[in-house]
Amino acid sequence: MNQYPQPPTTGQFYRPPVVPSGGQPWYPQQPASQKEQFPQEEKSSILSKIITIALEAIIVALVLFYLAKLFVFQQFAVIGRSMLPTIHDGEVLLVFTA
Repeated sequence: MNQYPQPPTTGQFYRPPVVPSGGQPWYPQQPASQKEQFPQEEKSSILSKIITIALEAIIVALVLFYLAKLFVFQQFAVIGRSMLPTIHDGEVLLVFTA
């Protein structure tokens, strides 16, 4: 005769029983709500990790943009009416220089 229950079959994880010395198996209580599963400290640490990752991505994008602008593209402003009717006086062009 098997004294332990069968593991759940759908959507749950099996937790083996905790057997104290010389006693009956003890099954831990499942958390009553989502709040108990994720305390406030964990929520704030997850939020800080998300913010850190987002800031790193923004900084990397800005550095790559600056390097591309420095070595690959050059910015020119149109002065005068020599390129009318397609480009007007005061417009800015990015020219591929690499």
